[in-house]
Amino acid sequence: MDHDGRKDPAEVTATRFGSRWTAHGAGVAGTGAALLLAGAGAGTAGVLRLRDARGTRGAGGSRDA
Repeated sequence: MDHDGRKDPAEVTATRFGSRWTAHGAGVAGTGAALLLAGAGAGTAGVLRLRDARGTRGAGGSRDA
């Protein structure tokens, strides 16, 4: 195989998605985990902001008068 000029990573990791395997550098999994956590945090913040705008408080779902 010809070399395309990119530097190969020192370590390659393989991850299984269903029946398929995907090879990637070790940093890819860490980046994906960080993005997943950031997305979950943004989603939670959005839900809390929406609940606050609607006036919904607590587990009972009571509204402020």
